[in-house]
Amino acid sequence: MKIVDIQECVASISSPEVFAPFGGFADSTPVENGMIALPDVPGVGFEAKSDLMDRIRSLFGPLR
Repeated sequence: MKIVDIQECVASISSPEVFAPFGGFADSTPVENGMIALPDVPGVGFEAKSDLMDRIRSLFGPLR
């Protein structure tokens, strides 16, 4: 499987209410004409989701 195929599949899954706080898009990702661009962040982008990062910090403390 190519990386592009994986990104297209993951980017198409957005159910913020079902998978909260993991679901949905990064805080700075605008939805335009029903589409988004992948955010320019490393990894899977957890750091770009403030609600998720708050939850992680509450469980594990500050990140280094």
